[in-house]
Amino acid sequence: MVEDIKHYGIFRVDLVKSVLNVVHAEIANHCMKIIDDSDAYTTYFSPALNKKFMEDFPNRDRFENALSRAGDEFVAKTQRIHFARGGGHKLNYWCSVYREGDFHDSHIHRRSLISGTYYPQTGDDSAAITFEAPYTGLTMHDSLDNSALGFEFKPRSGDCLMWPSWLPHRVTRQEKSNVPRVAISFNIDYKYEPI
Repeated sequence: MVEDIKHYGIFRVDLVKSVLNVVHAEIANHCMKIIDDSDAYTTYFSPALNKKFMEDFPNRDRFENALSRAGDEFVAKTQRIHFARGGGHKLNYWCSVYREGDFHDSHIHRRSLISGTYYPQTGDDSAAITFEAPYTGLTMHDSLDNSALGFEFKPRSGDCLMWPSWLPHRVTRQEKSNVPRVAISFNIDYKYEPI
């Protein structure tokens, strides 16, 4: 006989969505021009291409300030670390344009605290980003429903997602679409003081 049962949902993972107040269409056009002038779908693998992408970025200061403020809010609300006031942080970002057939396998972002993606342009049929439970490879004989092992998010233009950099995620295959899925992914790391 059972006297008492309590259920505890433990080990929460923080995912934060905000909407950036920047000129989405201008940024999307800049990303598409940079990618169209190359033979890649992303600037991530080419330091020279990514440097050009960042140097010519429209209203770059405003964009970087928006990401920095959103990152600071994420850190404050989730109490990730006690970072040094005025200690600053390191921001790194790159763009990707997903057209039919493009996808990105499961991965994490090493050497940073926060990772995220801002979507200056998406369409109704844009590919989702899927976040994977960090224990997926450790479940052994557990018969968890697949829906418990992932969370799929369909981005809309202007959305900005942030999550802990250790959280595995992937982009599903982009189907045929009249609107390219434009994404700017980023990492933020902080100078911090140990507790």
